[in-house]
Amino acid sequence: MDNLKELLERYERSEQSQSILQGLNSDKPSRILLSGMIGAQDCFVLSAIFNKSSHSHLYIASDKEEAAYVQNTLDNIA
Repeated sequence: MDNLKELLERYERSEQSQSILQGLNSDKPSRILLSGMIGAQDCFVLSAIFNKSSHSHLYIASDKEEAAYVQNTLDNIA
């Protein structure tokens, strides 16, 4: 198993990711703020949530440069 795949699986199994999934899977609409993350950590969380969920999600970036960074990072780790 390569390191990237193992890292993504750890994010998928993490207690925090499971908590986010529970909130997103509730009957009420959910808003989640990811804060205090560094580097591409938010992209790993987003990827883990995407891989474990059957719903559509919307991620709002601060500006177009951040949106391009997130998209590029997700393309490379997925």
